[in-house]
Amino acid sequence: MRRSGSGPGRGNRSRRSPVAHRCRASVSATGSEVVIEALAHGGEGVARLDGRVLFVPGGVPGDRIVAHRIRWLGGGSFGRVLQHERRVASPLRREARCPHRPRCGGCPWHEIEPEARALAKVDDAVAQLKRMASIDAAAVPRILDPQLAPRYGRGGRSIVRVDPEWGYRLRARLRVVHDGVRVRAGFSGQRSTEVIEIDRCGLLLPALGEATVRALELARSRGWPPGKLHVAAGLNPPATGAVFVASQGAALGPASGDLRAAGFDLVEACAAGSIADPAAPSGAARGLSGVVAPLGADGPFHHDALTFVQAHAMGNRHLCEAVVRCAAECAPRRILELHAGAGNLTLALAQADAHVRAVEMEPRAVRYLRSNLAQARLADRIEVMEADASEVEQLLHDRPRRFDLLLLDPPRTGYRELEILSSNMLPDRIIYCSCDAVTLARDCRPLSRLGYRLSRFELIDMMPNTWHAEMVAVFDRSIAV
Repeated sequence: MRRSGSGPGRGNRSRRSPVAHRCRASVSATGSEVVIEALAHGGEGVARLDGRVLFVPGGVPGDRIVAHRIRWLGGGSFGRVLQHERRVASPLRREARCPHRPRCGGCPWHEIEPEARALAKVDDAVAQLKRMASIDAAAVPRILDPQLAPRYGRGGRSIVRVDPEWGYRLRARLRVVHDGVRVRAGFSGQRSTEVIEIDRCGLLLPALGEATVRALELARSRGWPPGKLHVAAGLNPPATGAVFVASQGAALGPASGDLRAAGFDLVEACAAGSIADPAAPSGAARGLSGVVAPLGADGPFHHDALTFVQAHAMGNRHLCEAVVRCAAECAPRRILELHAGAGNLTLALAQADAHVRAVEMEPRAVRYLRSNLAQARLADRIEVMEADASEVEQLLHDRPRRFDLLLLDPPRTGYRELEILSSNMLPDRIIYCSCDAVTLARDCRPLSRLGYRLSRFELIDMMPNTWHAEMVAVFDRSIAV
């Protein structure tokens, strides 16, 4: 996570910080031939040149390339290949399907055979656990959950396979920019601020893909103002179209009339985080019947395109099943869920026949959470608390050991608040859902100090053709308090 600078400079140019010194970059021209050995966290191929690590965008293990230009970083200890030529293609490489690669960053691993791609995600997670959490890599295959199928698996490695691998995405984010000559509208480029104009996207649910292309054409032809648009598709009939939403605190402006005239449903975000349909009388709230009706839910699950939901409906179902199964093992009577969102996992947890306190701080998500619980007739069993999950010490301190299970589903940045907790505040089992192996491994360390051990580890190939995976980690108390 990048941090912005604050405060005045030191005024002594000769005293550079150690970090600044290590990060100075230089570019060299070379004609060295190297072989891609592995895939790195973040999606790039990994090779070695004279003992130094090279990161190669678009590289696949087994590729033999000639590196023409390298930007050296870390005082020359590692580098990123800026320009290369592939001499020999890896046997793990398959024909490129997306015409916008490698400029577009949406499907960086789609040229890798599915099983190799999925198992690379397992290898990445294991490497992070070993490097950052001091967990013995040999122990990981023993704690990989064997119960869910279908799977990819080989050599003690296992990950839940999620189909389909194309046409699955239920949401996306678009950008509109003015380059001084014309309006450009599309997706963000791979590791750049470039806007990639597309005529189709194979990752999107077909109905959403068609609607997105029409919207991009409108943006360019009608000269929409610069900004971001969030798009989402409903899966539960009859909401099978797209919802376009302005960025938080912004307005759709001229785009509203264009989209409405083209037949789109709109949900506009106001600065205060309220939900309003510009076309509805008196600003009536309007949501999208969405991602998947979670297990045990009576009716569709509602959200909108500014409320976080998983991008893959079947992957989300696997996630709900894994959380329900891991929770049921300890027969909890009271569950504390942090980062509840609109209630995706909350509704699934209702199967545990326990009282759930669902904590969420974003007013928009809380509104949908309450609505989803009422529709599922679960409002009397689930307590909703609009609060900041970072204040968990206050949530737990008044009644220590009140909960039997803690469910964490934080954003990609993880849950650093674990550093400040004491063991007697926490239940015997913690389920941690994560979409980033690095932050999960980092958060394993304070849990280990608090007397917990990693007893179960589930990987779900939530976003095929990318380097992302969803992880469900179960921590059980190994030291009595």
